[in-house]
Amino acid sequence: MRRFARAFTLIELLVVISIIALLIALLLPALKSARSTARNTLCLSNVRQMYIAYELYAGDSDGWYTPAYDQTQSLPGDGNTMWMNNPLFRDYLSIPALGSGGTNQLWPADRVCPDATGALRGDSSIATPPLNTAPPDGQAWARLSYGLNADSFSPGAGGTPWIDGWWHGGTTTALTNQSFIDQPSRVLAILDGLFPYLPHGRAIWNPSNSGYYDGEAQTPGYGKVAFRHGNLSANAVHYDGHAASYSRDQIAGTDPALNEIWDTQMIDF
Repeated sequence: MRRFARAFTLIELLVVISIIALLIALLLPALKSARSTARNTLCLSNVRQMYIAYELYAGDSDGWYTPAYDQTQSLPGDGNTMWMNNPLFRDYLSIPALGSGGTNQLWPADRVCPDATGALRGDSSIATPPLNTAPPDGQAWARLSYGLNADSFSPGAGGTPWIDGWWHGGTTTALTNQSFIDQPSRVLAILDGLFPYLPHGRAIWNPSNSGYYDGEAQTPGYGKVAFRHGNLSANAVHYDGHAASYSRDQIAGTDPALNEIWDTQMIDF
């Protein structure tokens, strides 16, 4: 007597499909969270590696860290030298020079924050060339990914002071020294940002502040700390080399005590 295998009924098939759909719905948030965690981990690793290069530079320069920028030294086609196109700093990170015309602001894409979409894609809303164009494959605009803590700049050669971290005249080099950092475990060194140097006054979380962060697709603006990670957090590395994620309130609030984590006693020449 022949026996036939019993087939699924339509109702049983629908139940199986429903269970699979439910499992997918339960797993997707976990997968999304895992991807976000992986991107955050890579970003933290990047700022740690940058800090190692920052310290190596200082160790070979009588304690002076890589300048946030240098108006006295220009690269062909790049204008003022900033940390991301500083040839010595790039050497410590094994990032070769690429040429001129702004290309030395390019870094390998895996060396910038993976959530810095403006750095990875370029953005037409950014008025400053070449940042308004897409970088070549495998590269990214480093200055739209990270920035140095540039708080407490003092008057420059012309006697004109910094106001909220922005230079109002004169020709200067902005940098700090290892001996100036009294509490390295507290003071911020390098942060997620949309500008090469990031002063506290511009980072304060307030929509009326010109440094207020409102996503990656915006004109960078002076001093914008980029709270681009989960729960509006930003990654930062301190002057003792440890890195962590911080909320807006933790590093960009109005509490006067926050001045302690920004004060690096940077000076101008």
